[in-house]
Amino acid sequence: MSDWLGLNFAGLFVAVCCSVMAACLNLITQFRNGSFRAVIVLVGALVGTPAFAVPFEDTIVTGAITGTPKSGVFEYGTTFSAISDVQVTFSGNQLGFNEGVRLVLGTQVFNLGTDATTSQSPPFTRNIALNNETLEDLADGTIDALVSVYLRNGATFSPRAISTRLKLAFEGTEGPPITFPKATIADFTGPLNGPQFAQITLSEDATDFVVGDLTLTNATATLSGSGASYTAVLTPLADGPIALSIAAATFTDAAGNLNTASNEVTSTFDGTAPTVTVTSSTDSFAGTAPFTVTVVFTEPVIGFEVGDLSVVNATASGFSGDGTAFTATIAPTGTGDVTIMVPEGIAEDAAGNLNTASALVTVNGMTTAVTQERIASFMMSRATALLGNQPDLSRLLGVQDNSFDASVTKGLGTFDFATRTDGPIWARITGSVAQSDTSESTYMLGVLGSHMTVNENLLIGAMVQLDYAEEVTGASMVSGTGWLAGPYVVARSATQPLVFESSLLYGRTSNDISPFGTYSDTFETERFLATAKLTGNIQGNDIIWYPNLGFSYVHDAQAAYTDSLNNVIGKQTIEMTEATIGLDFVRTFSDEYTLLGGITGIYRQSGGTGGQAASLVPYTEGMRARIDLGMNFASDDGIPSGLSVFYDGIGVSGYDAFGVDVSVAIEF
Repeated sequence: MSDWLGLNFAGLFVAVCCSVMAACLNLITQFRNGSFRAVIVLVGALVGTPAFAVPFEDTIVTGAITGTPKSGVFEYGTTFSAISDVQVTFSGNQLGFNEGVRLVLGTQVFNLGTDATTSQSPPFTRNIALNNETLEDLADGTIDALVSVYLRNGATFSPRAISTRLKLAFEGTEGPPITFPKATIADFTGPLNGPQFAQITLSEDATDFVVGDLTLTNATATLSGSGASYTAVLTPLADGPIALSIAAATFTDAAGNLNTASNEVTSTFDGTAPTVTVTSSTDSFAGTAPFTVTVVFTEPVIGFEVGDLSVVNATASGFSGDGTAFTATIAPTGTGDVTIMVPEGIAEDAAGNLNTASALVTVNGMTTAVTQERIASFMMSRATALLGNQPDLSRLLGVQDNSFDASVTKGLGTFDFATRTDGPIWARITGSVAQSDTSESTYMLGVLGSHMTVNENLLIGAMVQLDYAEEVTGASMVSGTGWLAGPYVVARSATQPLVFESSLLYGRTSNDISPFGTYSDTFETERFLATAKLTGNIQGNDIIWYPNLGFSYVHDAQAAYTDSLNNVIGKQTIEMTEATIGLDFVRTFSDEYTLLGGITGIYRQSGGTGGQAASLVPYTEGMRARIDLGMNFASDDGIPSGLSVFYDGIGVSGYDAFGVDVSVAIEF
């Protein structure tokens, strides 16, 4: 029986193959140089009985074959899927561990059962796709595709004939080659930051080509034109890639043929303007000291030049950089603050977007502040030196020879020259040079006086004081000469060992300042000086005590002026008031050695107004104490000299001063 089934199946299979080959030869002969419209259908679901039942050993394998037809229009020589989703369903008893099913549909073989390691138990269904059949292999008419089932026993498959066949029907129409309409899109034109224009050319006229046929990415579009020539205008929706294409089967030609897919054109939209940031290497400057600014754009730009910088109170040079980062050297004129910015619309990115304006950067000009600070410091130092170098008027009541006294201590050297006191005119010259880590100052004061002796205990006179001061701090220098003139009085109690002295002076100064070492200006000040002192004398056995009270006041006002850089340097004033109470002593051990010293309580009030004087010399007041202790001795040739120490700052925090003083005095 099985042999008969095999022979029967083989005969049928050979007959079907011969029929198919004859049809293919006929089709190739008719349409070798042409094309055809093929309608491919599955005639019914199946021919004959869609179900099958085949014996296999001690069981009957049953099943059914179903399929879904397809149809379409194809060119000669293309491939297609004749039937898709063919379903073969088997049912029956267990096939066994080494058993399997092979289904043959035409020339396609499908193993549906088990392999050597997997058992398949009915019922089960397999989906089969009949694909990649070539039209040259098919012809008009109907084709029966024999369906065969092979069942495996062990390693050998045995055919089991099934009367079921698939029938395919084909209809061909001879004609010239079919030409399908095609659209060709030219590259985009237009700025990268604006609408994009694309020329579309159809291979033949179309009447149903509309804007809805366009495939767009990140854009909206309008379409104009007719026949075979059209223009699409794309408006991008956001920064980023945009694309235009035309999908297949969106429009037809006059014959009703659907189009094929077009090419795709792309571009990148950039509608964002570059922004820019300006930063300075410093927040402030003084004088004409140059500094650097850095200009950074958010994306590479072209067209940016040094002249595009908007600079006020300075000039820009030394320009370098490209792309996104640039630097320039800013040279201030020295007048006022410097402002720098990048205006809008002076550079553009690759898409043609013009830049936005940067924020305004202000670099504070400190020329005025630094100049006022130097002047205020100079005025304060000069006022302190003026008070410290005032002559001791009480000595005018006695007879003292010409003298010269010089002393030196750490960072300070002084000298004092005085004429005899019994003449109608007397003079005194003092000077000092002080040096610190950051500055050096020089001060000299010359005093010329004359008085009238009212009686042995009262002198009334007048004096003129001339002084010179200089202060150097780095490249900065301030110097000035001035004068003071006014009356003085010296009185001694006839009954008590008390001496009172007082003076009241008025004067002016003329000063030069070079705040940065690059230019010089002149300014003037007006000043007042008042002093008063009361000194006692208490004699002991071997010691003399000198109780004393003192008062001094100095006022120095700088007039406003315009400097060489056209800055207005406002007026400033400094004031200083000191009140002292002290007790000095002199203890003589022999003609060669004298111990001297004292303690002094000092009340001081000082301050400044206007400009930088208000912050540099804020109004302060306070008490402190000072201790002096020294030894004078005479050498063998009679020249007296001395060694003394002092400490100043007792009772106050944040201030202390101490030193050692070596002096030599000569009388002649």
